[in-house]
Amino acid sequence: MSAILDKVKPIIEAAVKETGCSLVDVEYLKEGKNIAIVTDRGTPLISDPGSLVVDNIIKSGFNVIALPGACAFVPALNMSNINQEKFLFYGFLSSKESQAVKELEELKNINFTIVLYEAPHRLYKTLQNILKILGNINISISREITKMHEEVFRGTVSE
Repeated sequence: MSAILDKVKPIIEAAVKETGCSLVDVEYLKEGKNIAIVTDRGTPLISDPGSLVVDNIIKSGFNVIALPGACAFVPALNMSNINQEKFLFYGFLSSKESQAVKELEELKNINFTIVLYEAPHRLYKTLQNILKILGNINISISREITKMHEEVFRGTVSE
């Protein structure tokens, strides 16, 4: 196992920047080495800028192999008691409120479950905007999934 790890360069999600690092990664691959994108928070590339790295690697002619891992939205959806037959994983709304409102307006005619990620400090404002734009719909809010302090709220926006 250590021989394999010696050939793999880990890129920690928190260190992936939206500019610059992709070029270094391709140079590393040209040397015949491998790259692993790992994270301590869910699945890499789901709502994070690591997708820019993968895009650059593929466009440079290299292969990308994905391995399944933890992904917070799947168990959150499973525990939600909201229809899971058809859903849209949207990820994070814009951090700019005016843009987030526009995004919610675009989403209001979607006829299936919408999965959003939201930062704790923005949750209340996002819920206010959801109530204003989408109405008093059924929601589920999950946090700390699979951890000791896991919490799931199921109810309406106004609750």
